[in-house]
Amino acid sequence: MDFNSKGAAHVDYEYVTGGMAEDWMVTPLVAIPNGPTFSLTYYEKQTDLYDYGSQYYIKVSTTSQTDRATFTDIINYGETSFGTQYRKRSIDLSAYAGQGIYVAFVLVQKWWR
Repeated sequence: MDFNSKGAAHVDYEYVTGGMAEDWMVTPLVAIPNGPTFSLTYYEKQTDLYDYGSQYYIKVSTTSQTDRATFTDIINYGETSFGTQYRKRSIDLSAYAGQGIYVAFVLVQKWWR
């Protein structure tokens, strides 16, 4: 499988002074079909084995693509939860059946210098 093709995304560490860097990638409105189950599935990896203390979030909003206050955390995890090889992750979105949602992939990290 080619993870560098159209549809792939990448985020790098940022050099910030005093505080946290926060990067968001938000989908267009996605219609979640009615049904017993629906999952978001994607592949992820990191390039460095060192744990910088970064946190990753999947967030959902039913009202706005741009208002961060409207997003709810679905899952969050740290760098140690995945390695340097691609891994498939699935997240249950069945609670949003019959609704339109925006899905945000968020990285929060502090640059350690």
